[in-house]
Amino acid sequence: MAGTTLACGIFAALYAREKTGVGLEVDLSLFSAGVHALSYDISGALTTGADWHQVSRRDNVNPFLNQYQTRDDRWLTLTFVQPDLYWPSYADA
Repeated sequence: MAGTTLACGIFAALYAREKTGVGLEVDLSLFSAGVHALSYDISGALTTGADWHQVSRRDNVNPFLNQYQTRDDRWLTLTFVQPDLYWPSYADA
C-alpha cells in the first residue's frame, strides 16, 4: 500500500513539475498509508466494538480471504484474489 501511495505521489509531483516548472518534495508515512488501507476495518471496529480476530472460519465462505490463528497465538491473514493462480506456489513455499 505504501509503495502504491508513493508512486501516486511521484506521478503527481512529476505532473505538477511539467505544468508549473517547480519541483515538489514527496513525503510518505508508512503508518499513515497503513491506517488509510485499514480505514474501513478500523472505523468498523470502533463503531461496532467488533474484534475482527473473532470471526469464525465457518462464517466465512471463502477460505482464501480469511484470518487464521497460528499455534503460537499469532494471526495470519490470507488474501488471494486469484487463488487458482497463486495458491500452488504459496503452498510450495
